[in-house]
Amino acid sequence: QLPHSTRVRLTALGTARCPNLVGREGVVVGSGRNPGTVRILFDGSRTAVSLHSTYVEAATAAPR
Repeated sequence: QLPHSTRVRLTALGTARCPNLVGREGVVVGSGRNPGTVRILFDGSRTAVSLHSTYVEAATAAPR
């Protein structure tokens, strides 16, 4: 499981399964109803989305 408030992006599996979310990043806001699910608030969105934890990975900070 990813800790609360971790910045995340989609994995290769996530981009294949959720093509409408490709290139977006968000923040983990909690766990989902089912085991292995996380709630993610994507940047610019008002509501959180539940995704399987294998669909997301921690986003690394871009070098400045």
